[in-house]
Amino acid sequence: AGTTFLKTRMALGSIDAARPYLACLFYTAYFMMASGWSELSITLQTQPVFYKHRDNLFFQTTAYIVPIAALRIPYSIIFGCGWGCIFYYTVGLAPEWSRFFYFMLIATLLNQVSIGYFRLIGAAFRAVVLSNTMAFCYVGVAMLFNGFIIQFRDVGWWVRWVCYLNPMYWGLRGLTLNEYTAPRWNTPPPPGTSMHLL
Repeated sequence: AGTTFLKTRMALGSIDAARPYLACLFYTAYFMMASGWSELSITLQTQPVFYKHRDNLFFQTTAYIVPIAALRIPYSIIFGCGWGCIFYYTVGLAPEWSRFFYFMLIATLLNQVSIGYFRLIGAAFRAVVLSNTMAFCYVGVAMLFNGFIIQFRDVGWWVRWVCYLNPMYWGLRGLTLNEYTAPRWNTPPPPGTSMHLL
């Protein structure tokens, strides 16, 4: 995946030069969100055991959910850090170490949120076909309303709540703020242009 965007010497300082970087950041947010899809099948496979324990009063619900959620935290850290190590400097994002660690933190949190959302979808819709359909709808809505495909200023006021509830919107926003507040992007825009990237 790192060689997909292998461009360590891209232009800087203009809106046209910023768009490929924004596409790379969108790809990161999408990859972190879609990587939680595997939790859907895991949740669906373990549901009979969960309901058997619940019906026979073996364990409380928290005794089942807390260990699974805690075991996914190291997975998200390894996944986010691995993605950051492969992707960040290969693309040529801001070279400061603080921005690199912030990138890995956002990627890890996006992965953790994605795992939670897909577990929720698997628990709410117990059938395989229905839960996969709802997961596809969720990913589609998350991609559509994250500020990359449809910019936030172009979204009607009656639908803006979808952006506010979308973790991919906040993750992409954090990734873009991390990149575009770097000192290398401190050139002023040409007169008469606006700097709306999200």
